[in-house]
Amino acid sequence: MPDRGTRLSETWVPTDKDIAYAESLSMTQDQIRLEAEKFRDYWTALPGQRACKLNWEATWRNWVRKDYATRQKRSQAFQAARPTPETDRALQDIAAVAKKPWGRYRYPRDVLERCVDAELLTRDEMEEAL
Repeated sequence: MPDRGTRLSETWVPTDKDIAYAESLSMTQDQIRLEAEKFRDYWTALPGQRACKLNWEATWRNWVRKDYATRQKRSQAFQAARPTPETDRALQDIAAVAKKPWGRYRYPRDVLERCVDAELLTRDEMEEAL
């Protein structure tokens, strides 16, 4: 290891070891390629001393660990946002009432948009129900 940090080469590509580490975090080849491009662009564009590192392999591992944590959070948020059978049934009931031409109950726009997202209402039916 050098005593002084170096800048990342503009021609840097991840080594087989770097790729294997990213794969161990469930990254696909496309994700690895994209993250490698982002990593190289970020570090080669960063000015000054902050862009000098002693260990670029460790810097790559930290980069892909952060990406992994972000993907995990997104996945958990997506799972939490998925409708449950109860909310799914409620949206179906709301959509059915919203489609009726008589005495419509005025549902909030965000509720009707969820019905559109769930393909229970068309956008036109939603606008009529508002």
